[in-house]
Amino acid sequence: MDKLDKKTIIDKCLRYVDKYLEYCDEASTPFVCALKSEKGGVDKIKKFVLNRAIQTGFPVGKCIMDMERTLNPEYVDF
Repeated sequence: MDKLDKKTIIDKCLRYVDKYLEYCDEASTPFVCALKSEKGGVDKIKKFVLNRAIQTGFPVGKCIMDMERTLNPEYVDF
């Protein structure tokens, strides 16, 4: 895979994240939607989703749900 292909895949992933955040569903992902409103929040979401998608091969929606679980204090293991 050359650089152009990788850039295309990254751009496509980030467009999916933008589209999700445009119609953010606060009922299913309240913590991600709240983070979106914070300064630098969109960049944090994009970085997390892109890294998770690359590491796991999961689709963007699953990566966003993973982020929701990491932000939700009910799912924190002690």
